[in-house]
Order: sequence, then structure tokens, then C-alpha cells
Amino acid sequence: MDEETRLQMYHDAQQIIIDEQPLIPVFHTTLLTGINSDLDGYYQYPSSFPYLKDLE
Repeated sequence: MDEETRLQMYHDAQQIIIDEQPLIPVFHTTLLTGINSDLDGYYQYPSSFPYLKDLE
């Protein structure tokens, strides 16, 4: 294949991907927690649920 044909095929493939791509929403949160410095045993799960069982 010659380079010009190959580049046109790459361009065509990229355009198909742009035109037909599914929309996949992605959402990431920033987890903020305010606690007293005297509190021990606090853990924040990555799923945002605080673990409060072993607090002292």
C-alpha cells in the first residue's frame, strides 16, 4: 500500500470512531472529611462510605 492511501484509511477509521463512539459518562468525586485530630481509628472507604466501627 502506498503511504497516501494508508493515511486516508487511518483518517477514515478515526472519523468513524468519532462519529459512532458511545457516550460513557465518567464521574470521580473528591472525598473530603473534617475530623478532630484527637479521633483515632477513622477510615474512609474509596467508595465514600466512612468506617466508624473502631473510633476512639
